[in-house]
Amino acid sequence: MRITYDQRGCIIYTFYRDNRNNKACAEGIAIDYDLEGKIAGIEILDAVKRFGTNNVFKKVTLEDLALHTS
Repeated sequence: MRITYDQRGCIIYTFYRDNRNNKACAEGIAIDYDLEGKIAGIEILDAVKRFGTNNVFKKVTLEDLALHTS
C-alpha cells in the first residue's frame, strides 16, 4: 500500500493495486477499482478542509496489521 499527499492540490491518494476504473462515491471522494472490481485506491480532494487541519498528515499509525490468508 502507498499513501501520497499532493500539497499543491491538497489531495490524498491511498493506492493498493493497479486500477482501471474510477467511481465517485461522494463529492470530492473517488474510489478506483481494478479489473476484478476490487478496490485499488481511494482519492480524497480538498483533504485539509475535510479533515479540519493539516496536522493529521504528520503522523500515520498502522494498527493490528496482521495479514491472514484463507
